[in-house]
Amino acid sequence: MPNLFYQIRRICLVVFVVITTIFTIQALCQGGDDITVHIIPHTHDDAGWLRTLEQYYLGTGGAHVSVKNILDHFIESLYHNTERTFTYVEMAFFIKWYKTQDEIIKSKVKELINQKRFEFINGGYVMHDEAGSYYQHSIDQMRLGLLFLKQEFDYVPEVAWFIDPFGHSASNAYILAKMGFKKIVLVRIDYKEKDYRKSQKSLEFYWVPFGKIDENTRIFTHITHDHYNPPAGMEDFTSDRNLNMNESEVRSRASKLLESIKDINSKYRHKHHLVMYGDDFTHNVADNNYLNIEKLMNYVNNSNMGMKLIYSTPTKYFESIFSQVNDWPLYVNQDFFPYADGEYAYWTGYFTSRPYLKGLIREAGNYLSTVSKDLFEIIANTKKIEILPEIINNNENWKKLTKVKEFINSNIEKLFKLREFLAICQHHDAVAGTARELVSEDYIDMLNGSLNDSQSELSLLMQEYLNVENFKLCMDPVVDLKCHENMFSAESDKNFNLKVNKGKHFSEQSLLRNFYMNSDFDIKLKNASKSNDDNMDMFCIEGLKSKIPNCQLYFNNQYEFVVQKCKNFHNFFFFNSKKIFFFSKTLLNINQYLYEIIITREKFS
Repeated sequence: MPNLFYQIRRICLVVFVVITTIFTIQALCQGGDDITVHIIPHTHDDAGWLRTLEQYYLGTGGAHVSVKNILDHFIESLYHNTERTFTYVEMAFFIKWYKTQDEIIKSKVKELINQKRFEFINGGYVMHDEAGSYYQHSIDQMRLGLLFLKQEFDYVPEVAWFIDPFGHSASNAYILAKMGFKKIVLVRIDYKEKDYRKSQKSLEFYWVPFGKIDENTRIFTHITHDHYNPPAGMEDFTSDRNLNMNESEVRSRASKLLESIKDINSKYRHKHHLVMYGDDFTHNVADNNYLNIEKLMNYVNNSNMGMKLIYSTPTKYFESIFSQVNDWPLYVNQDFFPYADGEYAYWTGYFTSRPYLKGLIREAGNYLSTVSKDLFEIIANTKKIEILPEIINNNENWKKLTKVKEFINSNIEKLFKLREFLAICQHHDAVAGTARELVSEDYIDMLNGSLNDSQSELSLLMQEYLNVENFKLCMDPVVDLKCHENMFSAESDKNFNLKVNKGKHFSEQSLLRNFYMNSDFDIKLKNASKSNDDNMDMFCIEGLKSKIPNCQLYFNNQYEFVVQKCKNFHNFFFFNSKKIFFFSKTLLNINQYLYEIIITREKFS
């Protein structure tokens, strides 16, 4: 019996050791009970809000911060301490700063990027609004910043960072996923939904924006537990002051932080926690903020408190959680509108705030798309003309060609300025209308100024290129009524041409354009014959039948130019008058300016 007892006890001991070993290995693989806290130093730099972009950059106009100082300080701080990291978003500021740096600083930036301690996320010129910003303009502003990162650093971000827009659209998530972004970080969703997600541990999930039409396009989504600032225990850590904490204060803060982190981490499915170590325009004196967190970091990491603090980046955080969890919830065919941060506190008024600014931004975008296409055609045709012997041998044509080329080279920067300003205006406090009035006026001034510059210069270019006496560009009547009134005034020349831009996709009776008209004018088309349709004044342009088969062009009684049953358009031009008027406006959902129609309108005698 004693031998049997010892044998049983030995077997039990072996089983206990095996089970303990298994659980120990599993715990080690999962990081045990320790929570890894990813400290992600960042700054949220609005491209205009309470101050203008320029005031924020320089620290003028009552702004108590300077984005220039932020960029200067954190680059040097990272360079002199190989453990530190930093994450940056707004390319409008970074590009402005980077262009003024010498080669030594630029080489430091490139070195930090290669070390993966300085990480760009989002990569757009701004963090665009998701309600008021038109999708094409959002894509354009993203492309503007991403193109710089690719060309300068060969860098392509995979993490989107939309921590301040007031609600989030499925369209934006879909577009970002199509652009190649794999993850997105959000903050502002409805407070009730955030509370529910906390209870379900579903603050992280795969977002499938339009599962009914494309179930394979998805983006992994992280929603923060709170705002985009540090948690309890880190109060004033990013105030740009060295807090000079004594041991007792550090210990107290560490206990407070541990309690906060454990509570927050219980709402997620893993043992990693993302701490946004920053806020609006933080790290003006980056060294002090780094010293504050490092004091706490050293204490926690040497105290066996059940958590460890590390400097990290969004990319490193996502790599860490994917190593622990493979099964994530789905969010399909839904968005995050409207946004409310409390009872009866819905952020919906900004959908219509500052309508003039919203309209001007949309018109500027339509104009830019049209002008970009026309400039591309001119440049392309110029390249073709260069190789034609009859042009080279013709001295007058060669002079004209040279003049056009010189004009393009000297004025293309003005068109880029418009593209840049339009990108800035997609910022979530710009097109949203949530900036102060003086800041909104600054957006309007920058757009109007760049529009006027490009309109006047392009008019001269087109006049030279098309060999016409005058060329005039008009925006939509809402933002450029004077141009339209002058165009249709009684003093105008008798004959002039009108250039209209057609979109890519049209239904059989799609309205292209409402024209502003004065009572002194009526409509007449050259080489036109009246349609048999009794309900509408319809004219078919006979001279264009060979180029546009099965196509009818007509005006209805409301002076609306309509295209019906038009397919397979080809570019063609019809110039033979003294004045040409150029319109960039189409319907809001038509922005593919591929085909051009020029018709003639005359004043009846």
